[in-house]
Amino acid sequence: MKKILINVLIMFLPIYFVGCEEAQIEGSGHSGEVTPGGGDGSGSGYDPDIEDPLPELPELEEVEDVCTKMDDLQFMEYCYTNFDVNGDSKVSMSEANAVQEIVCNTAASFTGIGYFSNLREFRSTSVKSVNLGYNKGLISLDCSGSPVKVLDLRYNTQLSDIDVSQCTGLTSVTFPDGLTGIGSSAFDGCTGLTSVTFPDGLTEIGDEAFYGCTGLTSVTFPDGLTGIGSSAFDGCTGLTSVTFPDGLTEIGDEAFYGCTGLTSVTFPDGLTGIGVYAFRGCTGLTSVTFPDGLTEIGQSAFLGCTGLTSVTFPDGLTGIGQSAFYGC
Repeated sequence: MKKILINVLIMFLPIYFVGCEEAQIEGSGHSGEVTPGGGDGSGSGYDPDIEDPLPELPELEEVEDVCTKMDDLQFMEYCYTNFDVNGDSKVSMSEANAVQEIVCNTAASFTGIGYFSNLREFRSTSVKSVNLGYNKGLISLDCSGSPVKVLDLRYNTQLSDIDVSQCTGLTSVTFPDGLTGIGSSAFDGCTGLTSVTFPDGLTEIGDEAFYGCTGLTSVTFPDGLTGIGSSAFDGCTGLTSVTFPDGLTEIGDEAFYGCTGLTSVTFPDGLTGIGVYAFRGCTGLTSVTFPDGLTEIGQSAFLGCTGLTSVTFPDGLTGIGQSAFYGC
């Protein structure tokens, strides 16, 4: 009966079953849990005002064929094609447990992905909704260029590689505790993001991490953050104020270049250096007070900040780069 279903799907929907690469299958084990707020469905289902941030999750339903738990025909076809190892026209839970990689660029909904409890890598340019709470061992997530709207990653504490660049429809992301770094260009061009709150364990924000996120109006940095990479928030014209944590020591080159909406910046006492072009073109800034620990202001750091009327320098400052305040 299953083969008949597949044949019918292929007959009537041939154009959709392309673009999903062969998956890597290895390992074993089963987590026995589901994600909150509607099983393994399309949204995060998470309301921090009324829920425990990490509620205990119920057991996953035992099924003979995990592909039947999928509501997207493209993902179902991908499941049967790649993971029916013994050829019985079913994908058992043990077969699903062996899967470490899913690469599918045709499916929109990934309901049922929770059954792949040992998943290490998930990639899709077509994903619109996915709930990855089951996949606690996930290490790499790449949804770049996809129409995904919400990402709830609280359960993915092993996640170390995130790429959702050019996901212009992304409006909400919840990071897992223990995440130590945001990689280069991870959220580049995510113009729909309006606010970001980072977990306490984060220490580094990579180069161009939020480059061109023009919708971003609010950023909350954790106390443990020590470095902000080059062009990390370049072109985030919606940002109006930024308060840096006490542990921050370095602001990279062009980190806030062209943030024209920025009117207020509060620097921490531990800051020692401000990179080249770091705040170039931030025309909304009217006053800047540098901390006592600052020793170096990079070349053209505040070039073109035409709104500046007041600047207070610390006694320990030893160097101001060429054109640091040119055009002010």
